[in-house]
Amino acid sequence: MYTRTSPSSPLLIVAQNGLPLPVETAINFSGPAGARLNAPGVLRIPARGSVTVQMTADLPDSARGTDLKLYLAGANGQPISQPVDIAVRTTRVTVNGWIAAGAMGLAGLGVILAVRGARGSPPSEREPRQDSRRSDRRTT
Repeated sequence: MYTRTSPSSPLLIVAQNGLPLPVETAINFSGPAGARLNAPGVLRIPARGSVTVQMTADLPDSARGTDLKLYLAGANGQPISQPVDIAVRTTRVTVNGWIAAGAMGLAGLGVILAVRGARGSPPSEREPRQDSRRSDRRTT
């Protein structure tokens, strides 16, 4: 299972080649209607090596998430690997949710500051206090 933080979060896929020769392939998938992977067109996997691919997925909104089967395909689109099941879940809190939560927090802080200001602060002295024992007048 893969949980992404937003619909634009990338999926990371590792494709491995166990053959003694390099392979040119593409990542294909099967899944629900409306699902789309934005993956590189052709992958070149080195002999007995692997590559990590970053891709995004446009998936239909679902409460449960989306189940996909990914597989490597040859030039003619025929599968050349066993399919891998991936369950993609997207958290419900999106960027808009975080912005709304931040705005509510700032509004709450503004209310708290307004209430403190309305209670009244101690009156400020406009003129400095003079000590009655000391006179500012100078005698000559």
